Amino acid sequence: MARWWPTPAITVRNAGTNASREATTNDDGYYKIVNLPPGEYVITVKATNYKTAVVSAVKLTIGQTVNQDVPLEIGDLTRDCSGDVGGCRRWLRLPTPQSASVVDQQRIDNLPINERNYLSFALTTSTVSRDNGRPIGPAPTTGLNFGGQRGRSNLVQVDGADNTDNSVNASRSTVSQEAVQEFQVVSNSFAAEFGRSSGGVVNVVTKSGTNDLHGNVFGFLRHKSFQARNAFAPIDDPPFTRAQYGGTLGGAFKRTGLTSFRIRTKTAP
Repeated sequence: MARWWPTPAITVRNAGTNASREATTNDDGYYKIVNLPPGEYVITVKATNYKTAVVSAVKLTIGQTVNQDVPLEIGDLTRDCSGDVGGCRRWLRLPTPQSASVVDQQRIDNLPINERNYLSFALTTSTVSRDNGRPIGPAPTTGLNFGGQRGRSNLVQVDGADNTDNSVNASRSTVSQEAVQEFQVVSNSFAAEFGRSSGGVVNVVTKSGTNDLHGNVFGFLRHKSFQARNAFAPIDDPPFTRAQYGGTLGGAFKRTGLTSFRIRTKTAP
């Protein structure tokens, strides 16, 4: 690859939050930006006497490494690579030795789930089965069986932090399903950032606010008046009722001017 002079400047911007990271290439034109949260990104490349190249809609999922080549043309105009113009937009996921799959937001929102335990979506992976191990007191297992290992042999991470209780090797209370953006299921051949697990790894990323206000309201109801009767129930109309409801709201924090004020206290004579 030809050497660059001056060095091109790389800007990677999150389309949802407008948070950006900047980097420069080396003499051979290579660049690397690490520790980006999952989301959709816009890549801008600028260099003196070259057209500015813009690559939009680059989607980055959890645990993914993307190789993005951006060729530059001589000139002073902006070259938009959003529509695959001239082969400018060429990005791919680099292969990794680990066996992993990603449960994305669409599946979390639309697939049916019992008890609203999002970790059960890992069962959609062929290498994972349900673990029926007995709980130790109030501490249940992860409920997942990787390659025949028990449910207490797994590692659950939330936003990069270890979420495993060392006393019983069970996952601590996790966040609500509504707060989960996506998660990664790693069956074997873990990457260097994972460890302390002879079973599998569940790597969870929670949602963050964006510049747009968004949220949802949900409700799940089970009531004897409209549910089917259990054929083995000892009575004709078992009074089993269960309700789950709630909502979420997310957006951006906006800075406002601070107004100084003074508090005057008055004491009794």
